Amino acid sequence: MDFQGPGSDMSELNTYLLSKLLWDPTIDADAAIGTFVRGFYQDAAEPIMEYLSLLHGEVVLQNYEVRSAIWTDVNTDPKGYLQPATVLSAAAAIRR
Repeated sequence: MDFQGPGSDMSELNTYLLSKLLWDPTIDADAAIGTFVRGFYQDAAEPIMEYLSLLHGEVVLQNYEVRSAIWTDVNTDPKGYLQPATVLSAAAAIRR
């Protein structure tokens, strides 16, 4: 079940986390993310967690309203969603 479209980033994690939160909205979401990433990515869990941390940190740093701002058109929004340094760091984490 993928509500973001085919091939979206982290759709399995999104589905897992949403189902856990729907079942119990008081769970620790960070702990649930860690559990999923360790189980799903196994040996690659550490770089995947780094990747997720980089993306989350950028959203917090830029103070984005996640529901609307991340879907902006890079051609019309010069500020953009991710800064070039974050994209490079995230790509390096994924390559490990």
